[in-house]
Amino acid sequence: MIAITSGKKGQGRHIQNLNVGYNFNDHWFTNISFNHNQFMGYEGDKKGYKYFGQDNLRGYDWNPKDQYEANALIRYSKNKTSFYYKASYLNETFNYYNPKVDRVPLNDGSGGVVYKSLDRNYNTERWIHQFNIQTHLGQIRYMGDFSYQKQDRKFYDYNYDIPNRKKDPNYNEQPYYKTDVIYSRGMFSNFLDNKTFDFQLGYELDHTDGYAALIAGEFDGNNISRKIFTYGTFLSAEWNISDKFSLRPGTRFSVSNRFNNQFNYSLSARYKTSENSNLRWVFGTANRYPTYDELFTYFVNVNHDIQGNPDLKPETGYSAGLFWDQGFGLGNGWKFNYNLEALYVDLNDKIENVMIVRPSTYKYLNLDKYRSLLFGVNANIVKDQFSLGIRTSLNGISVSKQEMDVRTPQDFQYNFQAGANAGYKIAGSNTALNLYYKYTGPARLYVIENESFRLARTDGFHMMDFIVSQPFWKDRLELSVGIKNIFDVTTINSTNSTASGHNAATDLLNLYYGRSYFARLMYQF
Repeated sequence: MIAITSGKKGQGRHIQNLNVGYNFNDHWFTNISFNHNQFMGYEGDKKGYKYFGQDNLRGYDWNPKDQYEANALIRYSKNKTSFYYKASYLNETFNYYNPKVDRVPLNDGSGGVVYKSLDRNYNTERWIHQFNIQTHLGQIRYMGDFSYQKQDRKFYDYNYDIPNRKKDPNYNEQPYYKTDVIYSRGMFSNFLDNKTFDFQLGYELDHTDGYAALIAGEFDGNNISRKIFTYGTFLSAEWNISDKFSLRPGTRFSVSNRFNNQFNYSLSARYKTSENSNLRWVFGTANRYPTYDELFTYFVNVNHDIQGNPDLKPETGYSAGLFWDQGFGLGNGWKFNYNLEALYVDLNDKIENVMIVRPSTYKYLNLDKYRSLLFGVNANIVKDQFSLGIRTSLNGISVSKQEMDVRTPQDFQYNFQAGANAGYKIAGSNTALNLYYKYTGPARLYVIENESFRLARTDGFHMMDFIVSQPFWKDRLELSVGIKNIFDVTTINSTNSTASGHNAATDLLNLYYGRSYFARLMYQF
């Protein structure tokens, strides 16, 4: 059971979870779990759903949401065969409380009035069925994954009598987004049963049938009912030339009912420089089809307005990467490991989510040319009950959109991120202390404004969490308390870099709902 209480206006987040597993025998296992996640909303500068002043202050900066989830799993394992079936169900309600309040006279001769708002509920229902099997066909290993997902989003508007807390029962629920997804992936390996050279053969297919309807906001097109089918088959091999050096070539052929056939190729190499260090190099094409969501999604509520684009073109390009990792002891029980990475991506027609209407309407578009440089350094140090991890990355992005009147500069725009986590377990009591920190530097944001493609910037920000956990009763019961978002981050500035002087355009982007305090109690049978 988890309860999280906000330090600002609102009643926080309340989570209850139950997870039960049972072994029938050595081969059969079952598990069921239930989760209830209720977010009571964050008022911020608003005054909640009970407020009926006519100054547009009714409602929430972050609206309430109530989510129920249930999972059931059964698994079998014997000799070289194992399989499981898992069913998951999700039901979610998102509440929107209209800031506009209407004063309606009752005409009762006494001057009575009632204050009403036209509110809206969004309801999502989702089923996922998954079957996974791993077995042997002679010496050949086979892994297969099969799933079916059904998702249905509906909404309804209703009149709400605010002072009397009454909801008008006369409303009509309407569907606005629905998808049925069939997915499967399988792989055969160990054909030669040879440690020097072997290969793998696999496939992947995705069939999505969906519907999206216009319910709000701007939308270019009619209601959408579409299907998309993609299929790919891939072949890869592993050649261990020596104990230290190996190569892994691969190829993939993909077909689609909407786009031309695609080919992808890759080659990776690994060199083991010592017992605890490796150097890896990867090069490959990076062609891909647009996904169903990128083509056809239409997800609109008061917090989101994300539109697909059926005119998207597939991405084409290549990527190359170099990776190094090493670990060693420092003496006196200290252990240290680190990894370095460098990755370059060069794409034509990169699919990106671009702001088309300020401040929160986005649409998927192709960028004519996209280049990315990523450099990362990560390190961990451990001794006894103490651990410290540090992560840093520098990501440079260069883009162009040639058909626009105003183009963004094609030089690289860099974003720096850094994070650290420190943990200490007190001997004897087993009390665990954990501190988490992350810094996100100023970042780029794509914006289309007045038929111009511009590069906007978002401010940097710091995040920090602190958690204390204490086990009881032979570790069967655990109590955790902590603070999340210690620096009380709620919004950051987003400024269009092409504006200047007193005309500079600035938006506030909602990130989080402020500092919060939580307590979690978990019991294991």
